[in-house]
Amino acid sequence: MMLQNKAQMIYMPTREEFGVQIFEFREHFLFSISKTKPVIMLMLAYWGIGFVYLGYFEKLAGQHFFIYLETLLPLVVVVLPTFFIFSATLGAVRRGKHRSRWALKRTFSNQNIANFFVGVVLMILLCMFMGMYTAIKTSFADLQGFQHDIWQADLDKLLFFGGDPWRIMFDSIHSIALQKFVEINYNMYWHIQVFAIIALAAYADSRSEMKVRYLASIVWVWVIVGTIFAGLFISAGPAFYGLVTGDEMRFGEQLAILAQHEQSSAIRYQAYLWSAYASTTPSLGTGISAFPSMHVSLVCMNVFFAFEINRKLGFIALIYALFVWVSSVYLAWHYAIDGLAGALLVAVIYYSTRRFMKKASG
Repeated sequence: MMLQNKAQMIYMPTREEFGVQIFEFREHFLFSISKTKPVIMLMLAYWGIGFVYLGYFEKLAGQHFFIYLETLLPLVVVVLPTFFIFSATLGAVRRGKHRSRWALKRTFSNQNIANFFVGVVLMILLCMFMGMYTAIKTSFADLQGFQHDIWQADLDKLLFFGGDPWRIMFDSIHSIALQKFVEINYNMYWHIQVFAIIALAAYADSRSEMKVRYLASIVWVWVIVGTIFAGLFISAGPAFYGLVTGDEMRFGEQLAILAQHEQSSAIRYQAYLWSAYASTTPSLGTGISAFPSMHVSLVCMNVFFAFEINRKLGFIALIYALFVWVSSVYLAWHYAIDGLAGALLVAVIYYSTRRFMKKASG
């Protein structure tokens, strides 16, 4: 009798109701795709132009455009969606037994599920975009070499009143413990938080103007900062200064001090990048380009949007961006002007994108 009662409690939708659900999901999905169209078209245009560019300079051979997709597909399709679904479910259940049912129904509504699938599409396209970005970035040094390191390093010295900024840092704050902390953030946590925020935006409500504007702005950072300006002013950075200019003395002391930490992840990754460059082998995360700093640029874009959400959050994001900028110089990845130039370009991108999208929406 109890089993029969339980069976009666299980509700099975009719064929008509199921069809209505599918239709609603399809409508929400198409609407969400239409809202994110500027981001999708931008990434596809970059991919197409990049393909033509690489073909023109005969750089298509040996490229692995889907390396990020192959590597990150489980993360994009399984891990991140599972994490967000679990978080949303947990949040709904914690509302209490009287509201949790309503919250769960809202969480797994057709609209939210459609937004989620659109997020998966956006993240897959972003992985493809990153593959093309890496191929283009790698080609710059092969085509023109590193021509701008000397004047960029000299400008750094001029801005810091005749002293190299790294030396000011090392004379005042350097220690092995600090170096370990900075490396953990710069080489690991930075990647986690930057791409987690992008994923969160991708899976969020596609009707949100801020979500679409944020994703468009982030992609424009890769296009303008990481591609156009990086290609125009290609430089290797302090870590490779001696290798590209022949002057191994200028940053030799900084690199020697960093190398005293035998397990330095910065030194290992720098060796990996140079090996990939010397062997002309495109791999995950390869491509040497110091100016402007993408590490600083991406977190600077987060600063602008954090201030839109909350002033306190904005100041936290600003402090973190300053920390990343100092870290980039401290670990010999960048000249100080790389971060300053990136921040300036990001400000232009942010305000231009906001103005354009507001005008386009009416």
